[in-house]
Amino acid sequence: MIVRIKPKVPVNLKKLFDKLIQVTDQNLPMHYKFLKNLTPELRELFMSYFSFIYKYDLREYDLLKRKFKTNERMLLDGILSIIVDFKDNEVWKNNQLKLVRGIYLGQLYQIQYRNYKHDPFPLAIFLNSYDSTHQNFQAINLHYFDRSFREYFIKTILRINNPRIKSGKPPILSSQMVTKLIPQLSMAYRNYKAEEIKVVEKISHRRWVSYLSIDKRTIIV
Repeated sequence: MIVRIKPKVPVNLKKLFDKLIQVTDQNLPMHYKFLKNLTPELRELFMSYFSFIYKYDLREYDLLKRKFKTNERMLLDGILSIIVDFKDNEVWKNNQLKLVRGIYLGQLYQIQYRNYKHDPFPLAIFLNSYDSTHQNFQAINLHYFDRSFREYFIKTILRINNPRIKSGKPPILSSQMVTKLIPQLSMAYRNYKAEEIKVVEKISHRRWVSYLSIDKRTIIV
């Protein structure tokens, strides 16, 4: 059991630390400069604060410090990566997946879509809902990938979700995770109107890889 003691952080520093924790892939350069300007002592205080807030195990950070003892740039890059990745992982620690109009976000479905343009039977991972009135969906339709990339994509999701799967929870995929994992996915992003969707099958993650051998369709536009 890891015992975490709340670090004593002055109010003015706490505000700065909270801003630093908001780092994303889009604002990394700005936060890199801020982190670089911290003294080693303040950097340690920040990591203690981050560990306490997010229940992060500092042993990984200690290994990082030893590995990049003489390379400050790599150390700072590593710290920022830890913050971004660990915050993304918080999404996967939830016991319950979000259910919207009978569909679990982050899960793989075979659906029939009535208002289709190219694909009447999408093989889709639903990422999020939009439009508070109708709760329509944004999803990734795997049919827009070639078969080799489709398999790589699914196996990567399962690999990253391995700690969650081992703890008995289903894998999950968020928009943030997709953007970080594979930025160039625009061809597969699709918006689906909820009232036009008929669920054919919710596919268990244990069948994700094998199901790709059953549904081999590829959409070329």
